[in-house]
Amino acid sequence: VFKGWEQVSPGTMTQLQFDQNVGDLVNYLAWMGEPAQNTRTRIGVWVLLFMLGFTVIAWRLNAAYWKDVK
Repeated sequence: VFKGWEQVSPGTMTQLQFDQNVGDLVNYLAWMGEPAQNTRTRIGVWVLLFMLGFTVIAWRLNAAYWKDVK
């Protein structure tokens, strides 16, 4: 049964430096896991704006069409 790691020699970094370096490494690995996320987010904003504009246009066209029917 694995009980843990044994420290062979003390590290050269302080606890704060170690935490910052591990945070940088985790962020880098998350970015490497999906480098297209920034592009997807940027395109997603434009898609939502398009959908909002299309909804307004469709709503106004629907009102103009049914104005004479009612």
